[in-house]
Amino acid sequence: MLEFKSEDKWHLDGLMGGPVYVVRNPKECSDFDWLKEQHVKIDGEQFKVRDIETRMHSAPWKKDELIGLLVYMKIKIEYR
Repeated sequence: MLEFKSEDKWHLDGLMGGPVYVVRNPKECSDFDWLKEQHVKIDGEQFKVRDIETRMHSAPWKKDELIGLLVYMKIKIEYR
């Protein structure tokens, strides 16, 4: 499982929105298919990656470049 330390965090609004963690890209690549739907740890918490935010430029992406990981929101269910 890949582990990341977040540099920043923001929330993407809308139907397909959710938390976006800004992290360092772990390797040089031309796409992020290898990272989508993967379980990762960000700041010690486990998440599943929905998509990758890369609007800064197009491929290739370099190692240690900042990218955004859009993750599934965690929902806490309390039973009474």
